[in-house]
Amino acid sequence: MSQFKFELDLERLGIKETGASPLETSIGLNQALQYAKEQGFNKIIFPTGTYIIDEANPIVIDLKNTIIDLNGSTMQINTNGSEVYSIFEFRDGAENVKLTNGTVRGDKDTHDYLTIKGSHEWGCGIIVKTGYNLQIDNMTVTNVTGYGISIESGIPVTTNRFHTLYTRDVVQGGISDDGIPVESTALTRTAKPYDISMCGGQFELGYTLGYLGYPYLLNREYTAYFYDKDMNFIQKTNCLQFKKVVIPFGSQYVHFVYPQATIVSNIGYYGWITNLKPPINSKLTNCLIKGNRCLGLAVCGGQQWTIENNIFEGNGGAMANYAVDFEDGFELIQDYVFKNNKFVNNNNDLVVAAGDNLVFEGNEFQKTVYIWERTTNYKVIGNWFNGGSVTYRIKRELCEVRDNQYSNSAVRTASFSSLVVTLTNEIFTNSHLADIAPGTKLNNCTIKATGKPYIKNAIMENCTLEVASAEAISLVLKNCKINNSKMNLHTEQLFESCIIADSTFFTYSDTTRIQLNECELVNSQMNYGTSGNRVETIFNLCMAIINKDRPLVRLSAGKTRNLLFKNNTVINRAAKPIIELYDTTYTIPDGNSTMEGNNFTQTNYKYIFDGVNITKGIFNFTDKNNSIIGSEMLNPKYIGNQYFNIIR
Repeated sequence: MSQFKFELDLERLGIKETGASPLETSIGLNQALQYAKEQGFNKIIFPTGTYIIDEANPIVIDLKNTIIDLNGSTMQINTNGSEVYSIFEFRDGAENVKLTNGTVRGDKDTHDYLTIKGSHEWGCGIIVKTGYNLQIDNMTVTNVTGYGISIESGIPVTTNRFHTLYTRDVVQGGISDDGIPVESTALTRTAKPYDISMCGGQFELGYTLGYLGYPYLLNREYTAYFYDKDMNFIQKTNCLQFKKVVIPFGSQYVHFVYPQATIVSNIGYYGWITNLKPPINSKLTNCLIKGNRCLGLAVCGGQQWTIENNIFEGNGGAMANYAVDFEDGFELIQDYVFKNNKFVNNNNDLVVAAGDNLVFEGNEFQKTVYIWERTTNYKVIGNWFNGGSVTYRIKRELCEVRDNQYSNSAVRTASFSSLVVTLTNEIFTNSHLADIAPGTKLNNCTIKATGKPYIKNAIMENCTLEVASAEAISLVLKNCKINNSKMNLHTEQLFESCIIADSTFFTYSDTTRIQLNECELVNSQMNYGTSGNRVETIFNLCMAIINKDRPLVRLSAGKTRNLLFKNNTVINRAAKPIIELYDTTYTIPDGNSTMEGNNFTQTNYKYIFDGVNITKGIFNFTDKNNSIIGSEMLNPKYIGNQYFNIIR
């Protein structure tokens, strides 16, 4: 195959690789690319140098089957004061094109921001407007006033829109599986069919103005019914808004059925039939995207993209102030794999405002990562979050979050429906899980901390915890392992079938209820605080082994609303009682303890229940059907004590 070498034509076309003549250089480069296109060259090699690009004349890429090798060159925007510029633009016609091996540089540091008032956020290094099978590889994109790279959604407002869908053209009712209108008070259908013969073999349906979304068609789902030119029924297809629908062979007309009883729109229409032309099946790989003022990468559309092995460094400082932003294309952002990218010293790392079927895998983050609930069907797999915070929000569909590692980070979740965020096989090191939605599930996760993490509202199953001093708030723990930990237990806590070793739990000022069912405890302790709420604690069907000289339970005489210790087995080899009563100084005794159906073996201390004497208030003690080997239930000082009420 032929190669096209620019040095052969630089002088003739007025192109300067020496950093001069921006207008002539831009015009000449575009002419050269068009010549290469006309001649069918498959590779274009730039002479190494610095090319100044005119701010009003970007380099247009609309070639096919071509590698554009910048050969180490720098493409530098001419210093300007424009709010909008670009250095490269992929436009209609671009197909099987690779742009590689160079630097694209803006004028962030020399730009005139004052003459034209505004945000100046639309100065871009590379804009991908449309195209197929494109690749941007081994490029440095840096120092632009706005977005280093921008991927668009193929929406010129007047292009590829074939039908406006008006509310006046819908009626209540549905369509049968064989294409016949039927009555239904739960459905709405189109009153007339739409001719789709001009759509190019496929279409999408949705509201593609402004911020898109589902303002009038409230559900993602709808159903299309296809008919031939004579209105003979062909087939039914279940569809999603904004997703491409392939038109069946022989179809000319379509009806739609929507799963809502009415469609209300204050503007008279609710969507369009379109066949938009975003850039699809493309890649951004092995690039350094660095020091761009607003964003390193603006994902404003595009479908079937892979963004892999890139470094995002030092981006942000002005709105939108992230390294990567999935936003303005909203529901038209579809089918992305964002993999093995590294983030270094950005103001913020990643925000995902919307999109569908997005996979974030194997990336390294340092700063804020925020995924909004408008995003559907997203996956976060095997990433490393080292600092900052990460937020998972859901509304319409469950997300998949698994196999990630968090170090010195804060993890947040939120749900705006009945759906529950689930985190699976995650590792949290010195990280907080405080701001998470009630009912958030953690499965097979590991939490380790030498500091004081906050863990709130989680349902934890098959997890392992080793925390030096955690604040545990409203947790449910099932089949978990807790080792060498100290935990302040706030509000309500439930432990089911957990293995707890060398750990201490403390009640706190807001603790109300703690329950342990069928747990195994080794050298661990429940320690009641002396302030705040009176606490109810239940030990049921637990097995406890005590080898260290400390009691299993330290009871506050005034803060024990109720201790129910029932059907447990305890082997105590320590020179301490199993349950020790303390705290008559700060509170007036006002508690209840029930010991029922337990099996106690205690050889190195005389009493199962012992501690301070009761000289005021009242403490009720119930002793029923307990089996004791090697000791007695109560210190005799409590027997006959008017302040200690014994019930048998």
